[in-house]
Amino acid sequence: RLFLVWACREFLLRSSLYADLQHLSAQTEGVVENDAEWVALPTFSPRPTSAGRSPPTSPKPSAPRLSLHSRLSRIAFSACFAESMTLVLLLVLQTLDILSSRTRLLNWILSQFLFIFLLLVLIPLVMTIVLSLGATSGKGNTAKRRAITIRFVLNVIPVLLFLVAFSYVPLPDESLSADIRTSTLSRLNVLGTIVLGLLSGFGAISNAWAFLPFSSRSRASIPSEGDIKSADLSLTRIRDDISQLRLQLQGSSTSKDRGQGTWYSRFLSKFEGDDRLQELKGLEALEHQMSLDLNALRQRRQTAIFSATLKGRLYNLSGRLFSIYCIIRVISSIVNIISSRSTSHQTSYPDLITQFLAYLLTHISSEVNLADVARMSRQISLVLVGVIILSSIRLVLRGVTRALHVSNRSLGASLMLLVLAQLMGIYMLSTIVQLRSTFPPPPTDSKTSEEAQNLFSLIPKYEVFGSLFDWSFVVAAGATLVVRWGAEKMGEMS
Repeated sequence: RLFLVWACREFLLRSSLYADLQHLSAQTEGVVENDAEWVALPTFSPRPTSAGRSPPTSPKPSAPRLSLHSRLSRIAFSACFAESMTLVLLLVLQTLDILSSRTRLLNWILSQFLFIFLLLVLIPLVMTIVLSLGATSGKGNTAKRRAITIRFVLNVIPVLLFLVAFSYVPLPDESLSADIRTSTLSRLNVLGTIVLGLLSGFGAISNAWAFLPFSSRSRASIPSEGDIKSADLSLTRIRDDISQLRLQLQGSSTSKDRGQGTWYSRFLSKFEGDDRLQELKGLEALEHQMSLDLNALRQRRQTAIFSATLKGRLYNLSGRLFSIYCIIRVISSIVNIISSRSTSHQTSYPDLITQFLAYLLTHISSEVNLADVARMSRQISLVLVGVIILSSIRLVLRGVTRALHVSNRSLGASLMLLVLAQLMGIYMLSTIVQLRSTFPPPPTDSKTSEEAQNLFSLIPKYEVFGSLFDWSFVVAAGATLVVRWGAEKMGEMS
């Protein structure tokens, strides 16, 4: 475990994942662009002395230290990744009959408790700490330390409220009489099923939106170089006006500080300064929107140029096929909700893709086991759901940062890393639950001639793909469709 935590932390330090999250956080409206993990002091070349020799240079500064929120987020992500891999590794060791059954069982229970602690206590607590650090970023050192101390104590309150609300998550019928560990995992799986359904529904519409007939992206024309140059020239004019207006405001404030003019002129200049300040805010808002439009024009032209190449055509073909799957997944969930049948107590049933595969394979060979086809198709569905979530994870992370009003780039990256850790843990738990029927039972212990305890017997039997997943999937897909369609209509009207 310690090796996995250390390896994951070193990977985060050496890779560009955190830098990519910082860049993604900087693209969010209102986020400070020039924030950094540390501030480097400028260096000056030493002046030569009268003897022509340079004075002794000072020793080189040590490597910069990471900020507190950056260290906490990296440790939380590394620990969550390590425990997720430990659970999967124990299942592989059980299949290969490596280590004793008792050793595997003890490590399995320990990993489950650590996994629960990470998802329910540590990661939410670190999230509140990151948000509290962001709320005190603009204060002085003394006031900042005092505010952080108070907020650190208050950070426990949201976590306790979250745990109380989590205790009210309904349990499946199979877990009503289970112990606290199994019931907690069952609640986590129920909550994870809802989260996966919401994220995959949002991702399905986001991926298929460009190919829907009523989408403006499907009808968008390719901008020319002249359109981009014209938009760039207009943006340059706006920025020049902003610079001139700022100079005027700076000059008026300087003259006001010197006390020039009569009291009437100073009184009149105050109202003129307020009007200019409002004009400056309007120009800055216009400049921000025009810069977004210019970036969109450049992106559309680059996409059109890339689509004309062979690599771009293959990429677009795979995107269309994946969009077709997303649409089929939406239709499948709607059909499952409508035709829930009389077996509504079941938590899992085949979708359209499973039924199509079963129908196709039964016509190819009569020896095909339909139960094996259903199990395999569910594993494929879980992988494709993960692909849907990954394809839209940038939009999800950017939306989380915007919703929580994070105004600092490195703080936003730390928060995104914690959200990734939470989603990774939930997805891994759902994957392990789905693998219950895939992994073979453990072999009989050769020393005691007794059957080893199956690790899957210590996790809930609740299936991921059921009515709960379909309902959350359809609700998220419908809400995303309405919001995107309404946003485009509002954009066309404006």
